[in-house]
Amino acid sequence: MKPALAAIPAALALAVLSPAAQATTYNLANFPFSYVGANSVEITVTTSQTGTFSGAAAIAQFFNDAAYSAVLGSATGPIVTLNNGNSSWAVLFSQFGNPSATLHATASQLVLDLNVPQEFTSAGLYLAGGAAELQYLQDNNNTDQGFVWFGFDMISWGQSSHPFGQAYTFDAITAAVPEPASSLLLAVGTLALLARARRRRTPAGG
Repeated sequence: MKPALAAIPAALALAVLSPAAQATTYNLANFPFSYVGANSVEITVTTSQTGTFSGAAAIAQFFNDAAYSAVLGSATGPIVTLNNGNSSWAVLFSQFGNPSATLHATASQLVLDLNVPQEFTSAGLYLAGGAAELQYLQDNNNTDQGFVWFGFDMISWGQSSHPFGQAYTFDAITAAVPEPASSLLLAVGTLALLARARRRRTPAGG
């Protein structure tokens, strides 16, 4: 029995040393907003996903799989809050002009590139729930423009212009930290290693 028992802490130690998923929170509201009927916008996305995601379906899935919150506020409190329980993300393109979208996700930032190469084409990342909608849009028209808009029922909103043809960059606002399951595994493994070291120091007759 002793060899088998001694092997348990070693196995736990190997599990602790295995790579663990990391979660990072990104700020999606790092723009100079102007307001009507509101005075604040707070948008965060927390995810452990990294890599390059191309196309409407893959990018929408990335954001829907993350934990997110978008709050449009006033001096008296939140006007509306969108989160995983009451809203969903989508990437929408105009039906002509071959627009496209790519998202690059690293531990330090998200970079969303909405490409609209031809006149009268548009591409946007949208979060919608009830009467509220959040948009990150690139629009190739007579007055080429990009903008961010978060509004509720066309009564209250915050908006910010964004350079046409420039990707949206969302910086990380927290350092990557272990997810809860990884933290628990780390604690169990550490205790197991300490117990094993103590047994080794205990005299044979102790």
